[in-house]
Amino acid sequence: MLFLGPEPVLMVPRAIGPAAPLTGGRAVELRVGEATATLFIPHDRKPGSRLWVHFHTAAWFIVQEHQRAGMKEPVLVFNLGQGSSVYGKPFEAVGSFGPWLKSAETEMGFEVGSLGFTSFSAGFGAVRNLIQDPAVLSKLSTVIQCDSLYGSLESPRVVLPAHVEAWRPLVQKARRGEATVIFTCAMIRPETYAGTFEVARAIAAAEGVPLKPVDEVPGEQRLLERYEDGRWFAWIYAGETPEAHMTHARRLAELLIESEKR
Repeated sequence: MLFLGPEPVLMVPRAIGPAAPLTGGRAVELRVGEATATLFIPHDRKPGSRLWVHFHTAAWFIVQEHQRAGMKEPVLVFNLGQGSSVYGKPFEAVGSFGPWLKSAETEMGFEVGSLGFTSFSAGFGAVRNLIQDPAVLSKLSTVIQCDSLYGSLESPRVVLPAHVEAWRPLVQKARRGEATVIFTCAMIRPETYAGTFEVARAIAAAEGVPLKPVDEVPGEQRLLERYEDGRWFAWIYAGETPEAHMTHARRLAELLIESEKR
């Protein structure tokens, strides 16, 4: 069978909002300790056992993006605030996702067989910690990081090796064809930490994945670089503004659609 892999999404700015009530399903607030998350279960849920989990964006928008993509699986949305530490701290310990999974399974009425993770911006803090848990990593079928791949700097513009190594088990799983992993990155270069494009480049270098040719496409946020191997895809786009950053989240529906091409 011919494998039709994901193709880079056009990063065209898109207006959203205002916030709207969740429709088309049942929304439940889950709580573990002091943290809360919103679980949305579509009325016309697609048969299966996958649970999507999103980190860092309002639940109304994430649900709308899933609906815009035609997705009909439950989605658990964590919108814990600002800063990667806010998302990373609740998931520092191996096994910390277990209570959330159990609570979601109780509400949904089925045992989760696989997980799909998506995140925006600071939400990477949760994903980076969670993929260190073998029980979580083994369940992951899809991961989409929407300009959500920052790291610390060891020296001027050199990504801290630990913040490269942390992603490699996930990337290697995708390179083996056992998951679909998409990293999208803008060209924003923060002064005190590594930008998403810098971390993506560092991961590609560590994995020995070469740069692929890129077709010349017009536009302010055109595709500049692509690294791909197996089912791992890292797409780096032009754009150094807050609007460019937000565009990556606002194209989540298109990224979900592309991730399902397998």
